[in-house]
Amino acid sequence: EIVKVDYNGETKYLYGFEGIESGLFSREDGISHDATYQVALLGTPPKPSGSDPQPVPESSTVLGLIAVAGLFTAGGKLRKANC
Repeated sequence: EIVKVDYNGETKYLYGFEGIESGLFSREDGISHDATYQVALLGTPPKPSGSDPQPVPESSTVLGLIAVAGLFTAGGKLRKANC
């Protein structure tokens, strides 16, 4: 399989020799298009457009904050019950 690719103003031809069975076929002959070929550009992929990625808090941090909030809530209820 060969494909023509225009990328960053350059034209390249990518090819692959080993296909992965796709389960797709042509109705005319029953065998055409029966594989998917993986091709890739060499090099570093471009960064996504827009702003830089923002850090995401770890799930353990979020769970810790929820646990601390639960302790404060339970402590406040106990103090009100003792008064």
